This record gives sequence, structure tokens and C-alpha cells, in this order.
Amino acid sequence: MKIKTKSGFECDIPGGIHGDFRFIRARQALRSGDPDEANQAVLDMVSIVFCDKKEEDRFLLHLADEAGRIPVDDVFREIGEILTQASEADKKVKNS
Repeated sequence: MKIKTKSGFECDIPGGIHGDFRFIRARQALRSGDPDEANQAVLDMVSIVFCDKKEEDRFLLHLADEAGRIPVDDVFREIGEILTQASEADKKVKNS
């Protein structure tokens, strides 16, 4: 499915991410309250969303600031937006 975030990042991601076991496990880790588990969960989610390393790198470069740093808050925001759009698209397919 095609996704475009508010920051202008465009990508194609596979449907059904929310039903992926790895995604569910990462989502649970985000809710654990353990900062180390939450950080790993974000890394896992980025890898789950972008099955292609080149696409993942393109995503991270899009988020990089002038110094080349990638703010984790921006990663959270963008991944959240991508997952929201993916969920809405999955619902439309199911309701068709």
C-alpha cells in the first residue's frame, strides 16, 4: 500500500502489518515501561514496516537533521503515522 506522511515521506509497505506476530510483540514491548525494551521495539517496528533495507535507510535519511542525526521522536511520530495509515487502509480492504 502507498503511504505519504505529513513530512512528505512516500513509501510502499505491505498490508497486514498489524497482524504480524513480530509487530504485536514489538507493540507489547513499547507498552512495557522499560526504556530499553521500548527502544528495541522501535527498531523492530522500523524493520517490520520496511521489509527492504534500502527503503529503511531512505526513511531514516528522510528524518535526519542537518548534522545527520535522526531524532528518535521523529522516528516515533513517522512510524506512528505510517501505521495509522496502514491500519485505515487495511480496514477499507476488509470492509470492501
